[in-house]
Amino acid sequence: MLYISEKNHIVVDITKAPYFADPTGKTDSTDAICRAIDDILERDIIAVQEIRQKLLDDPRDNFRLGFENRKMGGVPTVIFPEDPPAARIIYFPKGTYLVSDTLTYSFENLKNLLSDRPGSDLNRFMHFLGEDMETTVIKLQDNCHAFRYGEEKPVVAFTRQNGSNVNMMNSFENLTIDIGIGNSGAIGLRWDNSNTGKVQNVTIRSSDPDHRGFVGFDVFRRAQAYMDNVHIDGFEYGLRIQGGTSAFEHLTIQNALKQGVHADSGNLGICYGDIRSFGTGLYACRGSMVSVLHTSFTRQADYADTAVRNYAAYVYLRDVKSTGYPSPVVNGYEEVYHGDATIKEYNSVDRTYQLFPTGGKTCVDLPIEQQPQYVWNGDRSIVAEVNDYGAKGDGVTDATAAIQKAMNSGKEYIVFGEGRYLCSGEITIPASVKAINFMYCDFAVTHEFAQEKEKGLFAIEEDASEPLFIDDGFVFEKFYGYLRFIRHSAKRDLVVSDLHVQTGAVYFNTVGGQKILMDNVASTMGVFGGKGYGSVPCFYFSKGQKVWIRQFNPERSSDNVLVEDGCDFWIFGFKTEGPDGKGFNIRGESRAEIFCGNATIATDDGTPCIENENSSVFAYIRTDGCGPNHQFTVAVKETQGECERLLHADKMPLASVEYYYIPGYIGIHE
Repeated sequence: MLYISEKNHIVVDITKAPYFADPTGKTDSTDAICRAIDDILERDIIAVQEIRQKLLDDPRDNFRLGFENRKMGGVPTVIFPEDPPAARIIYFPKGTYLVSDTLTYSFENLKNLLSDRPGSDLNRFMHFLGEDMETTVIKLQDNCHAFRYGEEKPVVAFTRQNGSNVNMMNSFENLTIDIGIGNSGAIGLRWDNSNTGKVQNVTIRSSDPDHRGFVGFDVFRRAQAYMDNVHIDGFEYGLRIQGGTSAFEHLTIQNALKQGVHADSGNLGICYGDIRSFGTGLYACRGSMVSVLHTSFTRQADYADTAVRNYAAYVYLRDVKSTGYPSPVVNGYEEVYHGDATIKEYNSVDRTYQLFPTGGKTCVDLPIEQQPQYVWNGDRSIVAEVNDYGAKGDGVTDATAAIQKAMNSGKEYIVFGEGRYLCSGEITIPASVKAINFMYCDFAVTHEFAQEKEKGLFAIEEDASEPLFIDDGFVFEKFYGYLRFIRHSAKRDLVVSDLHVQTGAVYFNTVGGQKILMDNVASTMGVFGGKGYGSVPCFYFSKGQKVWIRQFNPERSSDNVLVEDGCDFWIFGFKTEGPDGKGFNIRGESRAEIFCGNATIATDDGTPCIENENSSVFAYIRTDGCGPNHQFTVAVKETQGECERLLHADKMPLASVEYYYIPGYIGIHE
């Protein structure tokens, strides 16, 4: 929902001053684009040093500044800037942008501080946005020596170090990367982020007549993101997964020379894929966990023999079609299917994990709803910019009344400016509003408002036949408390995309029966650890709602995700995080399917990873952590009727010393 306003600096047009990148493809634009990236990320380096000095100047020896930054024993730790720099989007108008080297940042000191020593990379808030995928192209020069065979060098890279766990909310959208001719060592896109991130409407191609190139899309280290409408053409490996959790929807791969998809660690989900390869369609190695839904594999060369080859990984297939391969699925050295095949359901683990009889059912098989998008038609007369109604993003001036005035303007598209908006009460969204674009702005709330337990910063109270779209928010440490970001109290469908709330809960409803669709949404409850404010669920769905979520990240609540009262809940791509809470609590005759993700950092106290109370649940996931005693000792706690049973960790296949896979838990409520 791009909206370019002359009133702020959020959108940085790469073709204008001071960068002047050439959209005609005649002049090398590498330096101009890299300078824009550096100008944006350098502000985090400055902010970290400012907080460090603020901690050192404070006379107190042991104290916390905000929720994440602290001084212990006189030594400062700065996790991220307390006041994040205002968002910037690098915007590429239609055209071709010629490059000769990797587009990335140049800083080696782009890091936070752990005990006053360099910690994780702060390669975050990197937003690349093209005007149109078909006609906005980043083009690598032909026959670049730096991208020769064996170099494994990316054209666009979201990291130049070793990954991070605080590099949230990166995005790459509406663009094509063309690696040109004769660049056999080129990687199209090297992706890296954590918690929230998105790649959408992207083509990565080799225009070499022999389809040369090393990797089209390289998912690096701990990356966690939602990838939608991604097209890869050429390369030895179309898609390579090296860690993290990646949920791909509407993925097409063609002309892959060796493997369409190579997964050697991490979680990978593919839904609605079309993979065509001269070699193997999907190769899954030890350490990876792969879920493939509604996808076809097609052989493009006579020498290719296997559509899906599994070597000691965990692979789940549902509604998968193989065409042209002699062996559609090979598990280890065993041919599972032969010849063209349509696979209704296959699990490389030849069993299910269940605590009660399921009547022969091996899954819940919920329907999948496609997520719609709001497309602004370019008519500025339907737009209300909240700053035009008196709102100030200075973090000091109460903007509640001004924002409400914009909401009540009768305009259908509400757009925010840069900065942080202070609010002291609920803002009601009327039925006349169809879409809200926060433009990655921030929100703060008064302490009194933060104590409200049954309110939301934004309240949906008017029924409407058309859905409400909410997009592009980054809400940091000044939004906290028992308060939720969204209170849903109307008969109206809701679509939420690209919303990161760092220290508060995102959603609850008081009226049921709606469709709720979310993608790339996070809620982390600060450092509350399930107590106090952390007793509030990050996400609460009830009263028969139909919920579809692609890639989300709930953390640090006693119930990270609470689903009850006959809801349907489908999740594809996630990370949950303790320390004191369940990953998923499904109860009250609800139905749930949970794919592709990590339930992480538990407290070794018997809290289950999944609680199923008189509901039907299917899960194909794993657990993880980053230290001792981070294990869920109970994988599943299931109650059917009055009978309660536990599926203990020691019954599950190990992923490491403490962590394990849950490769096909099924619990059915009749």
